[in-house]
Amino acid sequence: MKIISEKKYLFMILMAALTTGFFIESQIANKGIIVLSQLVLSLLMFIYIFTNHIYSKKWIISSSILVLLLLFNGSKIGSILLVGVVLVLAEVLRSIEKVIDIKKLLTYKYLYVYILIILSFALIALSSNEYIFWTPDSKIFPLERLKLLMSEPSYLGMLLSPLLLYDNSFFNKIALYILMLLTQSYLAFSYVGFLKLLTFKKGIYVIIIIGIITLYYLVGLSFHNFFVNSGMVRLVGITLFTNHPIEISTLFFGHGLGAGDFALTQYFNDLHVKTANGFIFSAFYDIGIVGIGLYLYALGRNKLEYIILLFLLLNFGLGDILVPIILYLSRQLLNFRT
Repeated sequence: MKIISEKKYLFMILMAALTTGFFIESQIANKGIIVLSQLVLSLLMFIYIFTNHIYSKKWIISSSILVLLLLFNGSKIGSILLVGVVLVLAEVLRSIEKVIDIKKLLTYKYLYVYILIILSFALIALSSNEYIFWTPDSKIFPLERLKLLMSEPSYLGMLLSPLLLYDNSFFNKIALYILMLLTQSYLAFSYVGFLKLLTFKKGIYVIIIIGIITLYYLVGLSFHNFFVNSGMVRLVGITLFTNHPIEISTLFFGHGLGAGDFALTQYFNDLHVKTANGFIFSAFYDIGIVGIGLYLYALGRNKLEYIILLFLLLNFGLGDILVPIILYLSRQLLNFRT
């Protein structure tokens, strides 16, 4: 028997997505922190598991095998639980979309009014030298980058990206574009173009070709070359495969969650960078080709969604709750456009 309606689930999930900037010190996560909204969603997902009895057979099988693989390759229980929350969240969102028209919510006539109110608070805080809604750096404009209550601007930008392509009112579009521009996130801008390309019939093949060319270029780079600009840093994890010996067993089944970033730590420390992150290549290093395949299969539905998930892993970890949420918003966009 359900004790929480789909609408309440969706509301709490979106609120959690917008407040990922709050975290606490904890040994449960590889980075030594855990996002508070992850704790809230963990409770929600626990409730969902024990009050809902209709699951996709595909999801149950792929998720179960993935969890067994993570146990097999030595991943810590805490990290497995975070990935588990993401897996369940993806299934919750799939059930929600059957009964809720997200387009009506995101194209609400006066959405721009709420956006402008939020932006006003953020600007007032900035004028008082309070950086709770901003990060003290700039890329495009001589102004701090907007992040609101999220951990960094690129997270906000990528969450907004699908919304920019929904059919919406003029004022809503302007308000969303203002928020997007203020994040000054090149990756988020790229994601908008990426989603736009996916709406075209042959777009996926163009993306695959670009991906292959990029991989060919990356293989020849040294570790230090990736720090020439901030965009390239997200791809530094490929050195886990080009600068280290590769074993067939770990290539397919991984070294365990967190192993990739741990292996990169010393190299990052040598460059006086505090936190090591290999992003998508760390994910491959952690759970292997088989693990990534199971992860994509459990969260996605088709080749378009698998490609979207790979793009999201350029900026998010396997256990980040924003992965299934942004996938959900992107899926609705593609459903309306195709």
